[in-house]
Amino acid sequence: MDYLRICDSMNNVKIIDIKTHDFKAITLYLQIFLIILLVIFGVITLFFYDKMLVVVYFILSAILSLMSWNNHKFYKRKYMSILYLAFALLTFVSGILELI
Repeated sequence: MDYLRICDSMNNVKIIDIKTHDFKAITLYLQIFLIILLVIFGVITLFFYDKMLVVVYFILSAILSLMSWNNHKFYKRKYMSILYLAFALLTFVSGILELI
């Protein structure tokens, strides 16, 4: 567990426990939010405006990067982290090539 030491004015040291599961929940909520954005922009790209495909690439790249981080940090799946990171880089490069 991670600990944070805070000094008072009287040089007393208090140890505060930093909970890592709070950061895990934040990243999972961020992943859900990005998936909702991906669905929204995917529907916009599919039915209304084809130029939004670049945004879909970048959102997908962000989701895959976050999934790679979650797998590496919390779930300890090393090989899936590498796979997610490789696909994140591939979609990021595809988004940049789409802009050019």
